[in-house]
Amino acid sequence: MTRRLSKVKIFSIVLVVVSLSLLSFKQVSPPYRSEKKPTFIELDKAVLTGKLENGLSYYFLENDSPGKNLELRLVVSVGSLEQMQEEDGAAHFLEHMAFNGTTKYPANELARKLQSLGVEFGTDFNAYTSCEATVYQLRVDSSDPQAVETSFDILDQWAEAVTLKTEDVLSEIGVVLDEYRRKSTIDGVIVQKFDQIYTQGSIYEDCDPIGEFDAIENMESDTLKKFYEHWYRPDLMAVIGVGDLSVEKMFEHFEIKFSDNHSDFEAFSPLVRTASLLENTVIEVIADWRVSKPFISLDFSIPTSERGTLEGEREIFLDLLISQLLQEHLDEQIALGNLSIIRPYVTTFDYQSVLSFLGFNFVSENEIRALEELLRELKGLATHGFESNTVERKLKNYRALLNQRLLEVASIQDKELVVDLVEHYLFGGAADSPKDQIERLIKFTESIEASELSRRFSELIKKSGPLVMVVGDDLESLPTRAEIQSTIGRAFEKIPIKRSNPKYGSIEKLVDHPWAPVRPSAVNELPEINATEWIFPNGTRVIFAYSQIAAGQVDLWAESRGGHSLMRAGDSALTKGIVRAVDDSGVGVFDEFQVSEFKEANGIVLNSYIDETKEGFFGSARASSLESLFSLLYMRITEPRVDSSGFKNAIENLKTIERLSRKDTDMTALVEAWNVRSYENPNLRLVPTVKEITELSADLLLEKYEERLGKVDDLVIAVVGDTRRETVEDLARRYVGTLAPGPSDISVNHWPEAISGVSVRTVETKSKEADAGFDIWVMNTSEVDEEGRAALSVLEVILRKRLIDKLREEMGFSYIGGEVNFKIIEEPESAVDIRIRVIGDPKKITELHQETISEIEKLSVGGFTQEEFASAK
Repeated sequence: MTRRLSKVKIFSIVLVVVSLSLLSFKQVSPPYRSEKKPTFIELDKAVLTGKLENGLSYYFLENDSPGKNLELRLVVSVGSLEQMQEEDGAAHFLEHMAFNGTTKYPANELARKLQSLGVEFGTDFNAYTSCEATVYQLRVDSSDPQAVETSFDILDQWAEAVTLKTEDVLSEIGVVLDEYRRKSTIDGVIVQKFDQIYTQGSIYEDCDPIGEFDAIENMESDTLKKFYEHWYRPDLMAVIGVGDLSVEKMFEHFEIKFSDNHSDFEAFSPLVRTASLLENTVIEVIADWRVSKPFISLDFSIPTSERGTLEGEREIFLDLLISQLLQEHLDEQIALGNLSIIRPYVTTFDYQSVLSFLGFNFVSENEIRALEELLRELKGLATHGFESNTVERKLKNYRALLNQRLLEVASIQDKELVVDLVEHYLFGGAADSPKDQIERLIKFTESIEASELSRRFSELIKKSGPLVMVVGDDLESLPTRAEIQSTIGRAFEKIPIKRSNPKYGSIEKLVDHPWAPVRPSAVNELPEINATEWIFPNGTRVIFAYSQIAAGQVDLWAESRGGHSLMRAGDSALTKGIVRAVDDSGVGVFDEFQVSEFKEANGIVLNSYIDETKEGFFGSARASSLESLFSLLYMRITEPRVDSSGFKNAIENLKTIERLSRKDTDMTALVEAWNVRSYENPNLRLVPTVKEITELSADLLLEKYEERLGKVDDLVIAVVGDTRRETVEDLARRYVGTLAPGPSDISVNHWPEAISGVSVRTVETKSKEADAGFDIWVMNTSEVDEEGRAALSVLEVILRKRLIDKLREEMGFSYIGGEVNFKIIEEPESAVDIRIRVIGDPKKITELHQETISEIEKLSVGGFTQEEFASAK
């Protein structure tokens, strides 16, 4: 249940580590910062906040979205940083133990109480521990007074009455060790290496919430009690509630439960969270044969901004804008052929509360060349600055986005608001009202100029040392540390590149003169879903239902039948690349930059897909720009194209799928099970071959796209959102009814008859893995009505909870317990698809399998209790 803030999910294992100093191109002046006294942002006036006499803080906010819901948090403002050496892993282990029983609710009783509240267990569902804090989370039905009272009672018990019995500690060791084993996976090892890089020289260095293996294996009740007594104190805690309940009622429950809490132990003070800018260059060369997603990571340390102040929040916003300008710039230079980079990703991120970074991730077939090109681009921008027209356009688009969010203020969810209050308590983050936050950001956009952004970026690049990590699957093919060192120096020594931005420009319309509106052949009212349907002569149907759940927002889903079941055998393995190539490209005469700008300016999203039996599009738009969404849909159908960058992204995507099938155990197991079920029918193949990928061209991908998505036949478009019926009808008549018709399609069933009996396949890892597991896949051909769907949903929850209770809580051999998924398949024939996945201790895999089968049989034969049913429902 540990949690870390990270830039991206990273895949690899570290083989080579080297740190070196390249200070010749750095200056030591402080980052640009105003010397004025900071202006603190006031807390949302709707929040009831304060402290009890015992020092325990509280924040309560009434909010009616989604309604009948209450988000509760018990926030402890200490984490693994506060551990003594002999307490390694105690903060995280203690979080586990909170669910193993309290004075009022012994182990089984606590579990029953939580179940009665509808609490679903899982990784990070109910609590998490970081270096800086421990947070307990409950979500309950606010319309049930007893559930609300019980929830506050459980939070109070966690705050001061966790029992920490020796036998409970011993039984939990196996669960925590199974979680620890994830550190040895490829993902886990690489995350640890990035952690070492990001935290070097700070108080977070060597802070690992989960602790070391020996510390977990030998954890004792007395160690946990000592940490609990020292740090779980009212003056270091807050209770936060956001939901559909009056703040007075929340406070009443809170005061009754928490006012008598106290601590007799002499107060310890938590460490002050501080960290310096990382000024030295660090180079890592990372290699392992199992790496399925090679990449290059480049990071720059960002000066810490004072959260919760106008000045600090403005700096954070400046850094966000810089990352977006950089993303746009790199995308453009790649398309122009100036960068040999694939799939660039630029972001700013907080790794810890006082550790912030500007990060780049990208792929390239020539790491040295790509790294030098990127560094030269960054130096060029740092030297010459961002162009005023580019910044003005970005700010204009951002203001449009913020104005849209103003319309959605009333529909902001409880779970979003509670995060702001947790951040406010722990780190002083801004927690003014959503309306005030948005209006503050709008004011920022009105005062920011290109010169300010350019100056901040320039000083950041000069002050911070680049952190360079090159990740691949073959050490021999990766550049050496000496080559990377030389590349960095060479890039910064060359004359800075000066670029202009000729490509970007506002497109008012994608379709200048759409065909004359087509009259629908039928208009049907659908009172059962409060919707209207228009049927057009070309075979298309448009269905609209009004909804104000998200004010000023409209969602669209377009789907037709056929899918890859009608494509050439083997094309099923290429579909993700096919749609990626087109989605990442332009349309008609407009290239990907112009279309990207068009989408950003209008706040629209549109993605395409090809499944086994269906294909289509899904997207969204502001209500004010719904025509832009319809016009993009029209162009994606009538004039799709594949640009260079879209083609490269598609090929890299397919290469990753192919590598995963050989290197990732989970993916290998999935493919093996799929092949058994499909009798390796080429029409159902999941993974492309290297030869197939190599032989692909942009023209071929476009041809395959147009085969399924370049025509309409039985296309059904559902539109739901905050817009007028007349608007949707007009757009449907102009952009849907005018599409050229095609022959109607019916998908083909390529699946063989279901296997009789049990088929078993074993996938052996080629190296020592951190854990082992098994998948159980059952497919039952049958019709399922709405009542059956509801029953399956309840059964899914019951079985998942039983597996968690047995495999995790009772046996202690699996951190996750069991993942259970019941899925209804409608085409090519009705079926119930049941998949169960268990991952755990490799030495206990036989016992885990036996108990899983036993629980399935018990549920099948003996059914479930009324208590299980009520909780799951």
